[in-house]
Amino acid sequence: MMIGWIAGNGASSITPEGEDHKACFSEKMAHFDPTLPRRCKRMELTEVRPLHLTSAAGRALIESRMQRRWINWIGLFSLWAGVLSLSGAHPSHELPMLRYPIRVVLSADESELVVANSRSGTVSALDLEKGKVYQESYLCPEISDMHWEPVKKEGFFLDPQNHRLLRAIQNKEGGFDLEGSWKTVGDPRYLEASPDGRQLAVSGTWSRQIQIMNVPGDSLPPELLLTLDLSFNPGPMVFVPDEKLLLVMHAFGGLLAWVELDTGSVRSVVELPMNNFGRPKIQTTHQGPVLWLAGQSLNPRATTFQTEVMWGVLMDNQIRSIPVSLALDPMTPVHQMGRVYGMGDETGPGGDPGSVWSTRNGTLIAALEGVDKIALRPRLDQPGVQRIAVGDRPVDMAINREETRLYVANQFSDTISIVDLEENRSIMDISLGTQPMLEIHERGERVFYDAELSLRGWFSCHSCHPKGHSSGLLNDNLGDDHFGAPKRILSLLGIKDTAPFAWKGSLSTLEDQISKSFRDTLLHADNTQEKALEIGAFLRTLKSPPSWRTLRDEVDTDQIIKGKRLFRDLGCQECHRPPTYTSDGRYKVGIQDEAGEADFNPPSLRGLSQRDDLFHDNRAHSIEAVLVDHGHPDPTAPPIAQKDLEPLIHFLLSL
Repeated sequence: MMIGWIAGNGASSITPEGEDHKACFSEKMAHFDPTLPRRCKRMELTEVRPLHLTSAAGRALIESRMQRRWINWIGLFSLWAGVLSLSGAHPSHELPMLRYPIRVVLSADESELVVANSRSGTVSALDLEKGKVYQESYLCPEISDMHWEPVKKEGFFLDPQNHRLLRAIQNKEGGFDLEGSWKTVGDPRYLEASPDGRQLAVSGTWSRQIQIMNVPGDSLPPELLLTLDLSFNPGPMVFVPDEKLLLVMHAFGGLLAWVELDTGSVRSVVELPMNNFGRPKIQTTHQGPVLWLAGQSLNPRATTFQTEVMWGVLMDNQIRSIPVSLALDPMTPVHQMGRVYGMGDETGPGGDPGSVWSTRNGTLIAALEGVDKIALRPRLDQPGVQRIAVGDRPVDMAINREETRLYVANQFSDTISIVDLEENRSIMDISLGTQPMLEIHERGERVFYDAELSLRGWFSCHSCHPKGHSSGLLNDNLGDDHFGAPKRILSLLGIKDTAPFAWKGSLSTLEDQISKSFRDTLLHADNTQEKALEIGAFLRTLKSPPSWRTLRDEVDTDQIIKGKRLFRDLGCQECHRPPTYTSDGRYKVGIQDEAGEADFNPPSLRGLSQRDDLFHDNRAHSIEAVLVDHGHPDPTAPPIAQKDLEPLIHFLLSL
C-alpha cells in the first residue's frame, strides 16, 4: 500500500474515481510553481495524517514523484492541497494561481457565495459578512460549469478534460468533498438543471451531443434518460417550465433547437441573426413563458468602414425577449421574433453581452463581458443604458431575493463584485485569491477578449471568433484587401501551423495578420505591436478541435485507412498537405467571389467536422456538397465514385 501525507482539519470523502481526480492536482501545482517547498515551510499545519492511496492513480502518483529530486516537498504540499478542503491556516486562496470564476450562486441564507473556478478546477466558499474567501477545494483539472443547490448544499460540476459529471457536497467546515463521478458526453461544457432540480442537461460542444438525466433523491447516482446527437455545436441550455421542453443554443452561431423531453427528439429549429449567445433565462409571465437572451448580431453586408463600426451597423450588441410560443415556430419572421434592446449607444460601449437578468420591477440587467461593465436598463420602453464598472470580464451574476444586491463573477480579475441595485453602484470587490505574474499568452488572452480595443467598444476578437473558434458568419473586413466580397470567418483553433494567413494567403506571420485585424477590423488607432505579440502567443496555445466522431467513439479505422488512401490518390494533398492539411500557395478551385477573385489559399482541414458551412462564402453546407454538388476541386473532372465517398468523408471527418 502506498502512503502519502496530507494535512488539514477535516475528513475527505473520496470515491475511487474521485481519488483519480484528486491525484492529478499535484501535477497541476508542481507545474505551477517549482518553489513550493518554501511555501510549505511557512504553513501552520493543524493536523498531519497518512492518506492511503490504493488506486493505480495513487501508486503512479507516488512512483512518478520518486523521479523528482524534490518529491517529498511536492508530494506533501500537493496532496495536502488537493485531497482536503484546505481547512486550517493559509488555505489555497492565499496561493498565487489563476482561478477564472465562471459560476456564482448565493447560499440559502444569503450569507455566502459558492463560486466555481474553471482554470484552477476549484470551488470557493466566500463569506459575505467578512468579505473574503474562507474555503477553497480542488475538484478536477478544469471546471466548465456548475449547478449548485443552496438548500441541500450540494451540486454538480462538469470536468471537460475527463468527460465527467461530478457531484460534491459542502462539509461542516465549508469545504467541498467529491461524492461521485460519472461518464458523460465528450467535452461537456454546459450544465443546466430543471426548475425543480429533478433533471439535468449536459451539452458536449465538440461531441455535438446532449444528455438528459434524472436526479433521484438521497444522493443516488443520476439516471441517464437519453443521449441526443445534434448537427451543430450545442452550447447554453434552459428548461421551459411546465412545457417539457429544453432549449439548446448553438455554442457559436445563431441556432436555437427545441428538444422534447418526452420523446427525446428535436421539435423545431429556428435561427436568429445573432451569435455568441450568453446563458439564456426563462421568465414566467401571465402571457406565458418569455425567453431572455443576450448576444451579438453581425451584419454580413456591412463593412468595417469607420461609420458602420461607430454606429453599430456592422456589429450590434443586444438583448432579446421572445415569447416562447414565437421562438418555437420556425416560420416566425425574424422581425417578429420578440423585442430587441441595444446595449451599446452614443453614451457608452456594449461589447460582448453575456449573462442577462430581468427583475420583478422590470429592470433589465446584462453583463457586458468585453467592456467590464454591468448594464442596467430600468425602463424597457425608453432608450438609455446605465453602465457600472466591475472587474475584468464579468461572466456570471447572482441576485438576492429582494433584488437589491447583485454579485458578479469577474473571470480574468478573479474577483466578485457586489453591486448595490438601489444606488446603482459597485460597493465592493472581493478577491478570490492572489494572481501570479501573467505570462505573455495569458496577457494575450485578455487582449483577445477586450472589446474596448475596438472603435467605441462594439466588439472584440472573441466576437467573431468565439473562444477562438468561429461564428461561421461572413464578414467584409478588408481581409482580401477590398470591400464588396464578404468572406467566412475562419477558426483560429490550431492556427499556429497554418501560415500564410487570410483567404488570399497574403500575410506570412500570425502577428502580421493580427496587426491587420487591429487596423482594418477593430479600427484600433494606437500602436499594436506589443498586443499583436501577446495575442499571437495566446493563439499558439489553442489546439485544433477534436473530431466529433472521435468523441462519440464512432471511428472506423478501416474506413479511415481507405479514405486516407483516396485522399492521396485523388490529389487532395497537393493543396491540403499533411500534417497541417494546408499549403502556402493559392489555387483556382472552380469558384469565385463577388469581386471576381478565383484563387484562394486553402484553409486547413484539421477540425473539419466542427464546421457547419464551407468555402469562402458558405455556399456549401456539408463535405458531400463540396465534393459532389460543387465537384471540388475540379468541376470538369469525372465525379468521385459513390463507393469512395463514404470512406473519404469518414477520413475527412476524423481530422
